[in-house]
Amino acid sequence: MRKFKVGDRVKVVPSVGRKLLRNQTGIVIRVNEDEFLIEFDNDIGGHSGNPEYIGRCWWCFENEMVLIKKNYKNIEQYGIVKFLNSIEKGT
Repeated sequence: MRKFKVGDRVKVVPSVGRKLLRNQTGIVIRVNEDEFLIEFDNDIGGHSGNPEYIGRCWWCFENEMVLIKKNYKNIEQYGIVKFLNSIEKGT
């Protein structure tokens, strides 16, 4: 059974994660067979797994992350929360 699901908030483990990602936090936005696409809170020099956030996405393995909080039940709910947060920030 997978440790993470789409919408989970995660943090990259300092002792395991890739150097540029260590201690970075983000949200799981996609899952494939053995990796999780994370949309990080900051520009980590990654790729654009989500076109809105160029430089903020990276694929990570399960053992590179810890769960911070299960925020969202599904990606649709995540999209709604993200939209409401953007209104709050005025973007």
